[in-house]
Amino acid sequence: MIKTRDFTFADGLTHGLVGPNGIGKTTLLRKIAGQIQSGGITVFGENPFDNQSVLNRVILMGIDNPLPDSWGIGKLGVIGKARWPRWDDERFNELLFAVASGCEVMLLDGPYLGLDTQRRELFYQVLREEHGRTMVISTHHLNEVAGLLDTVSLMGDNPISGPIDDFIEGILELTGPSESLTA
Repeated sequence: MIKTRDFTFADGLTHGLVGPNGIGKTTLLRKIAGQIQSGGITVFGENPFDNQSVLNRVILMGIDNPLPDSWGIGKLGVIGKARWPRWDDERFNELLFAVASGCEVMLLDGPYLGLDTQRRELFYQVLREEHGRTMVISTHHLNEVAGLLDTVSLMGDNPISGPIDDFIEGILELTGPSESLTA
C-alpha cells in the first residue's frame, strides 16, 4: 500500500493520477519511487527514500525519466537484470522495461507519450494483462485510460480520490481551438 498526504493507493489496483501541468504529479511519483526525500509518504509501510527494501519492489518509468543516449536496449536488459531481483528476461524481450522488472509497484509517468495509436493500444493491452499489480499512471488523457483504471486521484487545491466510475460520470470533455472553447 502507498500512502501520501492526500492519497492512498491500494495494493493490486490500477490508479490514475491526474491534474494540471505543473501541479506535481511527476514529483509525487519520484517521491513514491524513493528518488526524492519526503516526509509523510510510505510504501509498504516504510519511508521509500534510499530504502533498498522498497526500491527493489518499485519502478518508475516515463517520458520525464530519460535514460542516457548511450543506453541501448541490450544495456537496459543487463542493468534491469542486475537491479531488480524479480527481473524477467523473457518478458523484457517480449514487451516493456517496467513490466519486465517484476516490481510489485509500477509508477508510469505519461507512459503513452510518443507512442502512435497502434503502439498505444498494444501498451494498454499489456497493462490489462498486468492487472493485479499496483500501478499508478500519471495522465492527462483520462478518457483514453479510463478502461484500465480502478481509481482516480485528482491533484489540486482540493485533492480528491475515488473509484473511476464516480469520476467518469462527472466529466465533460471539450476539444477544439482554445479561442472557441473560452468563448
